[in-house]
Amino acid sequence: MRNLICILAIFSACSAGRPISIRSIAENPQRFEGDTLTLRVKFYGWGAVDKPIYGIARTRSDWVIADETGACHVSGKPPYPVVDPEYRGKDVEIRVIVHPEDTTFWLQRVE
Repeated sequence: MRNLICILAIFSACSAGRPISIRSIAENPQRFEGDTLTLRVKFYGWGAVDKPIYGIARTRSDWVIADETGACHVSGKPPYPVVDPEYRGKDVEIRVIVHPEDTTFWLQRVE
């Protein structure tokens, strides 16, 4: 029994869980208020995307990420140069804090 508990504890610690989608944040940003989330997304810098953009930009320096459910702006240090087209659409994993604001939200990148 003790071995089974140890195995279950290790398994749950190693499992990645379901990734959070941009749309799920947009549908209920208060649910994630103040949480640090890891997002597996594509980086678009200051480039255009062909998906709905959720949330709001906080600064003129914000950059765009997208997943299969939509796109949004992120404040903070970008993982790649924002104007270099070589990095548009590149897969990236980032950590963000969700900040609900009225009926919308904004994301802040944390390192």
